[in-house]
Amino acid sequence: MSQRLVLFGATGGTGAHLLRQALEAGLLVRAVVRSPDKLPSDLRNHPSLDVVRGEFSDSAIVAGAMRGADFVVCTGGNAAASKERKLMLGRA
Repeated sequence: MSQRLVLFGATGGTGAHLLRQALEAGLLVRAVVRSPDKLPSDLRNHPSLDVVRGEFSDSAIVAGAMRGADFVVCTGGNAAASKERKLMLGRA
């Protein structure tokens, strides 16, 4: 039985790199993304990839995506904002 990784931010540079490594390692990956079309084209139809379209701010999407997960990694961020400030804060 394969382990499941939930990956938030799989369309960014770091996230796409981690996505590729996780799939190559044989993990089942659930990727939570705003824009599925931004996933690496060669991975979009990978049999071990489950894509969930949604926002990090949607608690129902986040909770649902994490059900059954062995690992959760968030590589998401705001690249433009991080140039001005190094700490990102959100509202719960």
